[in-house]
Amino acid sequence: MHDAISFSVPSIHATNLRIDKIRFDKMALDSFSSSLDGKLYISGSRLIFVDDHLCFLSEFDTSGRFVSRHLGRGKGPDELPVKKIGFFGRTSDGNYFFIGTSWDCYLFDKNFHHLDDYEINWHPSNRTGGAENRPDPSTTDLYTLAYGFGAMDIDGTTAYLPLLSQARSFNSISPTYSSDARMLATMDIRNGYIGKIMGRLSPVYRENKNFQTQTYLNFQLAPANQLYLSYPLDSFIYVSDRKFTIERKFGRKGRDMNMSYTAVDNISNFWNVWNRQETRLGHYGAIKYIKDMNLLFRSYQKGIPSSSDGLQIYRNDTIVADIDVPKGFEVIGYIYPYFYSNAFSDEDKERVGFYKFRIDLKP
Repeated sequence: MHDAISFSVPSIHATNLRIDKIRFDKMALDSFSSSLDGKLYISGSRLIFVDDHLCFLSEFDTSGRFVSRHLGRGKGPDELPVKKIGFFGRTSDGNYFFIGTSWDCYLFDKNFHHLDDYEINWHPSNRTGGAENRPDPSTTDLYTLAYGFGAMDIDGTTAYLPLLSQARSFNSISPTYSSDARMLATMDIRNGYIGKIMGRLSPVYRENKNFQTQTYLNFQLAPANQLYLSYPLDSFIYVSDRKFTIERKFGRKGRDMNMSYTAVDNISNFWNVWNRQETRLGHYGAIKYIKDMNLLFRSYQKGIPSSSDGLQIYRNDTIVADIDVPKGFEVIGYIYPYFYSNAFSDEDKERVGFYKFRIDLKP
């Protein structure tokens, strides 16, 4: 094991359930050119829909009225020549940053003018024997970005990105993956250089060998140079510093979660098992901290036979709500006085919808 991380930290189990129901207002974005495959973000006082395939960035007001459209897929000076957008974020100075699914990176200024593009520099070790024959989880050789699992967060010129390994010699069904795999990378967005690879899976993955298909990390940068960390199959939320030193943990198990996971018998069958477990079983999803309201949201999937999913709300490590929400629901941000959900695509109506809601809790 390489420089193991200790998860033996104080555990907080504080409960103060002050909310038992929330009214969700179902909204829809104006009709716009879209593949319907993309994500909704909050940028200032606007909602923006980033189309992962067509590469349009479309702006809307908080009622869903169309405002403007930018970029698009192509090779023009202010277009994105990507196969598909994998990650998106905004820098502290308002620039737009994209990572494609081929490790290709693009930076645009706040007026959508191209500034730079490059490929991620993993600086492989070039060790004798190669990564497949002599896998070393402490090097970048084994990893790729965890596309489709978790999101990117940015602080200054540093992007924080979720990792996974699909190498033949080191993957989520390998005996040492649960103890040695790194979960998170830092990257300099000025040049694409991968700095640190860090973190581990939490102890529940070592304790339960059936937990093999949900081996990734949901995280968000937190105040005071900290990180909020949440694992799909662990009921705890962890707090660490930016070097992934675990400082404390809190959280409560979600309600009515189907956790009947079974082990993957062969790596060739991994994605078949993953697809079945991903759609039918329970797991914890995205986390989102809203600084203005001092609230932390964690969504979770209940799995069959439930007709709803769950949303937990925490303040100061104390759970204040655990409520039912529509399936697939996540909180993406806050524009006073409403919180906003992720996008829901209605392919029959060719529309993109979302939810907004209020919480009557003082910051």
